[in-house]
Amino acid sequence: MGPEIQLLSDLLREQASEHRELSEIDLTEYALPSVRLVTQRVEMDQLGLGESRIGGVPDLPPGIEWPQWILSEAVIGHSGRIKRPKGPAPLGFISQIDLGNLPTIDARLPKTGWLYFFFDRYLDPFGDNLADLGSCRVFYSNCDRSALNRTFPPPDADPLHTAKSCSVKVSAELTLPRAEGRFADPGSPTCESINKISEALIGRNGNVHYRLLGHPQYIHYEAIPYPLIDVPRSDPEFDANKQCQLNAEDVYDWILLLQIDSDIDDTGPGWWWYDQGRLYFFVHARDFANLEFGRVWHTIQCF
Repeated sequence: MGPEIQLLSDLLREQASEHRELSEIDLTEYALPSVRLVTQRVEMDQLGLGESRIGGVPDLPPGIEWPQWILSEAVIGHSGRIKRPKGPAPLGFISQIDLGNLPTIDARLPKTGWLYFFFDRYLDPFGDNLADLGSCRVFYSNCDRSALNRTFPPPDADPLHTAKSCSVKVSAELTLPRAEGRFADPGSPTCESINKISEALIGRNGNVHYRLLGHPQYIHYEAIPYPLIDVPRSDPEFDANKQCQLNAEDVYDWILLLQIDSDIDDTGPGWWWYDQGRLYFFVHARDFANLEFGRVWHTIQCF
């Protein structure tokens, strides 16, 4: 644990001690460290090679081509758009994270290299259908910075896939899980106190929250993507339209990798996930420990 997180943990204990109803709950046992990402819109030529960014275009390592989504069947996006499998479809670039420029929050996170995030911004699939497999991609690479190549989308990429480029300011943050259902019933003094402390920890900052690791800020229920890629299509018991909601035991096997907020301010990339929603990338804890991101799944929640 880095010194920033230790200070935040001490602050959490101090704040919790002021609430009598929390005397038997050690919130530090439930808190997870996170990296807060704050955007500032800039031109691409102002971003250095390999510098963290949200939106814009990536600096890809050698041998890595722009990710494509090969549809297995016709997909109807929640925006009403229809996409059919006429060939590989380029994904949209979401973010590039320079791991060498992050505060120390998690021993599993490498201290060098880059994480890259892609998603189909044309359809904005919710991630609740087996046909959405491949609509998000994450990969990790560690190479010399000088070997990176600033890469622009393929000619057949939809213009919607390129968001405004933003630099990223990072800071350590301590996050708490959603209080309702985890600790007490909604509206109870316990829940209200925990939510108040949680808001004090993360601040409000215009209500736009980008986050690497930590607890997700859910808009509705506590849910993560159902691991659809583990279920064969031939399984007669599988419902491809099943909502992405797991029981409590399964939920804690998956962790938030990246949270992307709606952000149309002049400081952000200009995207909007349905009705002021959020896009979440999740990875299984076992895969994260092995730096394997082939099973990353996503979900979207909105108001």
